[in-house]
Amino acid sequence: MKRNRNGIILTILELLVVLLIIAFILYKAMQGYSKNRVSDKGTQNFLSEQGIATAGPKEILDSTKKKIQDINSKAAERQGE
Repeated sequence: MKRNRNGIILTILELLVVLLIIAFILYKAMQGYSKNRVSDKGTQNFLSEQGIATAGPKEILDSTKKKIQDINSKAAERQGE
């Protein structure tokens, strides 16, 4: 009976170690992803040239919405001419 219990304890410990390793790998991957949102300088320059802020996700979203509204209003003016 004691052997069976020791086998279960070892299996649980092995499972915990595997889960900890997976959690650590995911943590490191997400940490790297969150630091480099727009890491490509060419993309960052292109967005800046188009008038889209690249400081952070909220700024990118807000400036993109404003840019789309500007494009739509210009298109509406052209259709009204």
